[in-house]
Amino acid sequence: MSIPKSRWKWFWICLTIERAEHVPLSNFGIFRTREKTERPGRKTRTGEEVPILRRRVVTFKTAALLKDRAFHAHRARNDQKKSKTRDDLMDR
Repeated sequence: MSIPKSRWKWFWICLTIERAEHVPLSNFGIFRTREKTERPGRKTRTGEEVPILRRRVVTFKTAALLKDRAFHAHRARNDQKKSKTRDDLMDR
């Protein structure tokens, strides 16, 4: 099977996750797999108890740099919105 270079990183990430290993991506975050145990659940309509089977899930923890960038971008956007509304009020 031949994989184009542009898709190689994603292919590597998928293979690593399938093997239940961590996938660290610098300045972006870490993909991890977790084993969840079987537990009791409930059907919302009937209230009947149903077992939720054991399974493996993929989790992602964001890197601090990415969190900071997202926070500051969000804050800058909100500051721009606030200044626009203040300017609109002053024009009236």
